[in-house]
Amino acid sequence: MRKLQLSEMEHVFGGQKDECAAVQALADAYKRDGAIDAQWDEWCDLFDKYC
Repeated sequence: MRKLQLSEMEHVFGGQKDECAAVQALADAYKRDGAIDAQWDEWCDLFDKYC
């Protein structure tokens, strides 16, 4: 399995729809406003949990 690019991850949905949508919205905000690696690490954990 290959690693997804950030632009691809923004369009992946699954799992628990409402929570996953919130995780995706967070990715949009991180992309727009910038985020440190630790924030992206937390985002990955949320993505794994809810999407």
